[in-house]
Amino acid sequence: MSGVETVILEAADYGGMGPEWGTIRIVNDEGAWYGTLSGVNMGTDTHMTGWLQGEGAYTGLSYYYESVMNGVTLDGTVVGIIYPGDPPPTE
Repeated sequence: MSGVETVILEAADYGGMGPEWGTIRIVNDEGAWYGTLSGVNMGTDTHMTGWLQGEGAYTGLSYYYESVMNGVTLDGTVVGIIYPGDPPPTE
């Protein structure tokens, strides 16, 4: 998994901590991944998860996205799994 990642987040601030949510799009020469993220700012770190769908060469695939990022430097770790089919239902 590689590409240019664009994330648009909203957040509720409860003294430097709180929930966050938004959209993500990861684009490379083969296609793109897009979806929604949700998580929590825990002060120094932000934890986010989401279900992304593929476009282009990734059509028909889903990607479970999980990240832990430093809230100041935006350094961190992204892990996930790519599998055939749609993301699971959310309701």
